[in-house]
Amino acid sequence: MMFGMRGSVSAAPQARERMRQAARRDLERMFPEWAKVETPDFWSGLACLTNNLVPFVGAVPNTSGLYAAFGYHGNGVAMATYAGQLIAHEMLGEATNLAYPAFLKTAPTLFPFGSMRRHLLALSYTWFSLKDRIF
Repeated sequence: MMFGMRGSVSAAPQARERMRQAARRDLERMFPEWAKVETPDFWSGLACLTNNLVPFVGAVPNTSGLYAAFGYHGNGVAMATYAGQLIAHEMLGEATNLAYPAFLKTAPTLFPFGSMRRHLLALSYTWFSLKDRIF
């Protein structure tokens, strides 16, 4: 079984441990009968967000032969496989039967207040966490 949650805003060991504890707490809350089942493996990473909240998959604008795929917003396991297939076909100039929405090819813009993004992201996480509890 794979169980997950959103990424952290920090890669520090303390933040990783808090994420592990939070994931375990959520697992036990949702599946109380699994409370004694060991979970020896844990993965954590930073969520890659884009300013327009849409992943980017395609040729990097104003650059020849450079492609990128990022901004999966915490859905990287599934989205990276899909994006990899799309970008491989594009790089090889091959047609694909996969849906390739045009909005994925739109390069994201820079975040306003970029140097403050981690602090602002932490505030956003707090806000949405409170909102989830209220509604």
